[in-house]
Amino acid sequence: STLAYAIIRYRLLDIPFLIYRSIVFTATITVILSAYLIVSLSISNLFLPLANIIINTLLTLFLILGYPSLRRKIEKTTHNLLFHQSYSIQDVLQDLGELISSTLALSAISEKVASILKNNLSAGGVAILTVPYKYADQPMLFAHPKQLFDPATILQLVQKVEPTSVQFFDDISENSKKEALRSAKIAAIAPLVIKKTIIGYLLVQEKVEGTTLTNQDKRLIKLLTPQLSIAINNSLAYEEIKAFNVTLKDKVERATKKLKA
Repeated sequence: STLAYAIIRYRLLDIPFLIYRSIVFTATITVILSAYLIVSLSISNLFLPLANIIINTLLTLFLILGYPSLRRKIEKTTHNLLFHQSYSIQDVLQDLGELISSTLALSAISEKVASILKNNLSAGGVAILTVPYKYADQPMLFAHPKQLFDPATILQLVQKVEPTSVQFFDDISENSKKEALRSAKIAAIAPLVIKKTIIGYLLVQEKVEGTTLTNQDKRLIKLLTPQLSIAINNSLAYEEIKAFNVTLKDKVERATKKLKA
């Protein structure tokens, strides 16, 4: 149990994360030791032994106090070099929240959410599929980029996989469902649920560089899914009200014409 906790708590199986941390630590120590040796050797012949001891002590204190700041700078630089599409979960969720609260248009929300997720996750593509529901008679597919997703194929895929919770490709054991996801290059599939009723699905393709989703990517998808479910449900209701108003307006106009005739 202790080993399992350590693996989860410190992300011991997240290889890219471990490599990143190792590089940061090595680079930080290398910079500190190099700076110390260069300065120490430079002043060793310039001052008396007592002065050298004082200067080395001050230099050591300076390096110790400056370590956190130096580590953060090296960490940021290394992260940008290794992970070009690095992101903050909080920032992404805030951007998505502002988007969702700014409009009720189903296509605008779905396509923009797909675009933001694709860019931040470095995914090949992201799609949102709505299924027949009380607000929608037909399934609708919104994707970015659109050409990577065929509506009929995606509908068949979700019918085959039938996920009742967020499913990640690399967490599924080998079976026909995993093979279906592999064929469509889907790395994650999440049902959008309202009051225990599935109203749609969020599908994320594998990363463009061919790597699996990171723990950060998975956490973002899990945190986003409930919020996205509510937004899609509200948008579907809004679309139904718009359609009803158009129908009502048409009936009123026809009735008015008959009365004038």
